[in-house]
Amino acid sequence: MVGGGAGGGMPGAQMNVVGGVGMAQKERTLGAIKEQLGVTDDEWEKLSPKIEKVLDAKRNTTSGAGLSWSSTNGGAPVFKVSNGKMDTPLGKAMQDVRDAVDDKDTPPEEITKRISALKEAREKAKTDYVAAQKELADVLTPRQQAILSTIGTLE
Repeated sequence: MVGGGAGGGMPGAQMNVVGGVGMAQKERTLGAIKEQLGVTDDEWEKLSPKIEKVLDAKRNTTSGAGLSWSSTNGGAPVFKVSNGKMDTPLGKAMQDVRDAVDDKDTPPEEITKRISALKEAREKAKTDYVAAQKELADVLTPRQQAILSTIGTLE
C-alpha cells in the first residue's frame, strides 16, 4: 500500500491496494520514486521495503475526516462533512465515532470511549509514521532525503 502528500501525484494521491487502487499503480508509484532517486537495482532492493513502510505508515495516518466547502456564483458557502471510509485502524476508529454520533441513542459514555479509541489510534499512527521515516532516513544519503522530502515521502 502506498500513500503520499498532496500535489502532483507521484506518491501524492492516497493509495489503498485493498480499497481499489491496484498493484499496477503501486508499482508505477514505486518505479517513479526509484527513478527520482536514481538508484541501482541493488540499492533499490535495500531501500524499497523501507520506502513502502513509510508510505504505508503515512496512509495509516488518514482517517477519512474532513470538512470542505464550495460556493457557486458568489453564493453562500455550502459546507460538507466528509464521510470517507479509510481502511486503516484510524479510519475504522473514525467510523466508530461517526456511527455513535449518527445513533441519537448512543450514551455519552460510549461516545467518550470511542473518542478515546480514536485519539489512541491517531497517536499510534503518528508514532509509527515517525518511526518508519527515521528508519528510512537513517539509510539515505542527504540527496536522497532531499528528494523524498520534495515528493512528500518524508517530512
